[in-house]
Amino acid sequence: MGLRSKNPKIDAETLAELRREFERILVGSLVMDMTDSAPIYARYFTVQELRELSAFYRTPTGAKALTVIPGVDAEIQRHLAARQPQFTAMANQAITAILQRRGFAQ
Repeated sequence: MGLRSKNPKIDAETLAELRREFERILVGSLVMDMTDSAPIYARYFTVQELRELSAFYRTPTGAKALTVIPGVDAEIQRHLAARQPQFTAMANQAITAILQRRGFAQ
C-alpha cells in the first residue's frame, strides 16, 4: 500500500519531493555507516585479510554469499526469536526452583 493510496490528495510532485528527501537521508546515513564501519573492520582484520575477503567476494561463491547470507541470517533470527519465549520460561523456571530450594524465593 503506497502513500498515495493512504492519502489520494498527494500529488506526483509531492511524492517526488518526498522520494528525493528520503533518498538524500538514506544516502547520508549509508555514508556515515560506511565511514563508521572502517575502524571496526580495521580492529578485526589486517589489510591483507581485507584484500583476501575482497577477492573472495569477487568469486561466484563470494558473490552468492553477499546476496544469500542476509536472508540466511534473517531466517536464523526468526527461528531464534520463535524459540526465545520457551527458553525464557525454562530459564525462569529453573532459576526460580534453585532460589526456592535455597530459601531465596517463595
